[in-house]
Amino acid sequence: MPQVDQIVVLLNGHFVHSDTDTWFLPVDVTDITLTSVNYEGLSIATLFNLVGTRPEQAVIFLGADVNPITTGPGLISGIGTLNVPQGVFVATGTPPDMGVNIWRDFLSDGMGVADALKRAPDTVSGFGYV
Repeated sequence: MPQVDQIVVLLNGHFVHSDTDTWFLPVDVTDITLTSVNYEGLSIATLFNLVGTRPEQAVIFLGADVNPITTGPGLISGIGTLNVPQGVFVATGTPPDMGVNIWRDFLSDGMGVADALKRAPDTVSGFGYV
């Protein structure tokens, strides 16, 4: 990964999860199954592996659509349990909350992540490195 000051990732849309991973999906996906999800979506575990190489420099925002999508056996609509790497901060919520709060608070000059999280609505959760 090239040398950067900070990594910021924003994913707003559909998520599904299994017992072991969560995937971000394109808006036009249909008939998602456990055997097709790796071809259709982005594994959040893989994303964590990439950004986890830059501790204290990575912030990930996941805005999950509140409308569940249909899944096959072994998948559940939404964001599952996340195994966040040491030194990475993750915030989850709805897409509107992520959009408003990211630009207003989390990425504002002089605003710390902990302070931004305190100002965020109850639908926003944050965990990991603060």
